[in-house]
Amino acid sequence: MDGASDGGRGTPAGRSETTLTVDQDMISLFGFYRDRVHSFQFVLDDLSEIEKLICSLLNHEVQAQQIDNHSLCLLHAIMAAGAQFSDLPTAMRLSKSSQNLHSALKYLGSFDLLWNPSKRLIQALLILGHVLQNNMNPRAAWILGGTTVRVALSVGLQQPTNYCALRLSPTEAQQLRLAIVWQDALLSLAFDRPPASHEMDLESDLPALISLDPSSQPIDYRQAMNWLCHLSFRHLPRLPQTEPVRNYSRLFHDFDCYESSLAPHLQALQRSTSIQELHEHYS
Repeated sequence: MDGASDGGRGTPAGRSETTLTVDQDMISLFGFYRDRVHSFQFVLDDLSEIEKLICSLLNHEVQAQQIDNHSLCLLHAIMAAGAQFSDLPTAMRLSKSSQNLHSALKYLGSFDLLWNPSKRLIQALLILGHVLQNNMNPRAAWILGGTTVRVALSVGLQQPTNYCALRLSPTEAQQLRLAIVWQDALLSLAFDRPPASHEMDLESDLPALISLDPSSQPIDYRQAMNWLCHLSFRHLPRLPQTEPVRNYSRLFHDFDCYESSLAPHLQALQRSTSIQELHEHYS
């Protein structure tokens, strides 16, 4: 299937091969993604729009044939991730996740990936990276992560001002950068390799730390993870086989500032006041 000729839309013959999960599966798997994955792997800044799209499909207001390939890829990626965190029996969970993973990857099998990158495509690549990691395939996730970084750089997502070819709002561009850096940092640490997304690691995307700006607020879980990734980029080498840390005093100072800026429940379990905060503390 090749959607390059129409900006991410596949041919009718190709789209007719698409098999979305049955209605109940779509509802339940999306629910698992929204409730169990989204809060801890923040990729989608417009989850409500995705939910509206799914409702439109279920209500037959739109047909799968009318949806562009990148959005279909993203939907299948979401279902694959939702299945991994579902309450289904193990065999069924693996089957549904694998089925949706392969359906999502099918939409990456054309040069549309190269000719017509989009926000939905980058979001899909990020979620697929998480799915591959959770599927005990970190090598594939690392390779796909490199592709994600290159796609983002190719459209100018690293620019702090609105020069992105995708015509994203500053907030949309910021959220994509943070999600890419988050994934790249974790994969790079896992493989002991220098990160590839240094150009998108902008401190201006992050909230101020309390120790540096007393008027700022404590940082929540998502912001804490973004800062942790930023600090790992700052202190880990950019080239392989170089000294891991060159300035230990600055390293300790940076992490002292970081820890003192965390929200209370992230610093102490006893200060958690909700189940969500307990989850965030342990994660």
